[in-house]
Amino acid sequence: MHWDEEVWIKVYTRDTGAWVALSWQARGLALEIARKLPRATGEISLGRRGLESLALLLRANWKEIEPFVRELLDDGRLEYDEETGILSDPQHVARQTAVASDAIRQRESRARKRSTPRTKSAPPLEASRSDVTESHVDVTSCDTRHADVTPRHADVTPRHADVTPRHADVTPRHEGVTPRHEGVTPVTIRREEKEEKEEKGERDAHADARGPTPPSATAELPEWFRQTVATIEMTTAERLDAPLAWLRYHGHRMAKGKPPSPPDASYWLSTVIVPEMREARERDRRRRELDQLRRSPGDPPPKPQLTPEEAKENARKLSALLLGPRRAEAGS
Repeated sequence: MHWDEEVWIKVYTRDTGAWVALSWQARGLALEIARKLPRATGEISLGRRGLESLALLLRANWKEIEPFVRELLDDGRLEYDEETGILSDPQHVARQTAVASDAIRQRESRARKRSTPRTKSAPPLEASRSDVTESHVDVTSCDTRHADVTPRHADVTPRHADVTPRHADVTPRHEGVTPRHEGVTPVTIRREEKEEKEEKGERDAHADARGPTPPSATAELPEWFRQTVATIEMTTAERLDAPLAWLRYHGHRMAKGKPPSPPDASYWLSTVIVPEMREARERDRRRRELDQLRRSPGDPPPKPQLTPEEAKENARKLSALLLGPRRAEAGS
């Protein structure tokens, strides 16, 4: 396993009176439940089955763990809301987000220094004399330095005999040589360098304005992210779209200039994606309720459409009621 990529929790080693008063089964069960709680909320939704769902989460038999779950509930280490089906640890967030004090850190640092073994420095290496040349081995004798030396004035060539004159047939110094900056204007060189710097600055400014490159829609979904999504689904009872969640999380980390990591992904899914899904589901529920209120059951049914003959007969009856039978017949 790669421990630097795994999700972990803090477990404290101090044995308080309340902790020791619990049975050893309840103490072990409390640690198992703490491993399943999200670090940000300390709550898990158990769904319709209630506390029995905890056995599925812990891969245990409910009848075996039920008395110890009740023991933790009675002790106040766990709280369960029957209406919402949420099991919570009221001290989980405080335990996991606590920071060690300066005195604790200094004490641990001194303990680490005392436990580190001290290594002795190695003695200096002695110089080997096997490759040193002996002082007087094969040294030329001092008295033979003048052996086979030509006499001082024997057959010496005259000083100026057959010597080429100093400037005879010598090419002039600058003849046929191209001047160093012929055809090149210093101002032109500086102008070209300035234009190149300006173009480079414009490209950098456009790159900064665009921001980081968005993640590809076909970015490979790592296996550790799938496992993290499965854990979040088990603890929150929410169904997550793993590819879409990875696309959003990958873009979130790239915007910060940091690589994705399992601990951060677990925290981000629990505090961003899951609340968004719950809010969307609550909005849908409220919308359905409003739609039902708009469709009131006391509204009268719509009037049926009359045929021309029925409309004419209704008009005749109305005239008879208003004008009397004889006048209505006369008018018709």
